Amino acid sequence: MRCEGAATALAEIYLAYDQSSYTKRMVMSLYRGAAVEGDIETQLKLASLLAGEGASEMEIEPDPEEALRWYERVYSSENASPAQAILAHLKLGYLFMGKNQYDRAAHHFAFASDTDLEAAELQRICEEKGENLRRWRLHNIGGECL
Repeated sequence: MRCEGAATALAEIYLAYDQSSYTKRMVMSLYRGAAVEGDIETQLKLASLLAGEGASEMEIEPDPEEALRWYERVYSSENASPAQAILAHLKLGYLFMGKNQYDRAAHHFAFASDTDLEAAELQRICEEKGENLRRWRLHNIGGECL
């Protein structure tokens, strides 16, 4: 029997009573263990922290590449609910947009665009920016001046 969410609940209890560096390291260890075991909510939580949301409070260095891998694991999991998969796609869209990888960002925003108006608008913006970037590169590779 799996106790989905038990490690995360325990981690939250620890944090509620003790904010020491030791406790934060232990909590991150609990998050990682639960994420590896397939706890989707914990995978989202861990990815969010690694993406930088709350990283300083947990005294960790953001690691966008690891965050990206956890978000990908969520949306590709058969255990993820549609809402969890969409959230993972949204978060990936933001990560790629922050890296100026507009085509990849638009791809992920597209998964959420039917249910999220902001995602639809961000998809449109990223598609436009991606196209502009391609034109700029083509223009410069062709040797023409801007």
